[in-house]
Amino acid sequence: MTVTMPESKHEEDLVTKLQDLKYEYRPEIRDRATLEANFRNRFVALTRVKLMNFE
Repeated sequence: MTVTMPESKHEEDLVTKLQDLKYEYRPEIRDRATLEANFRNRFVALTRVKLMNFE
């Protein structure tokens, strides 16, 4: 008999492993637009390079 874990347990395990690697869990990032905005803000802060919008 094969025992399976619910998907939510796999997700929790992944988040825990990433936190162990010093990644920060950001529950407010729930969609691609928020993820991209966060990336842009972090990139600009680290590199002082302003990214252009091509939309």
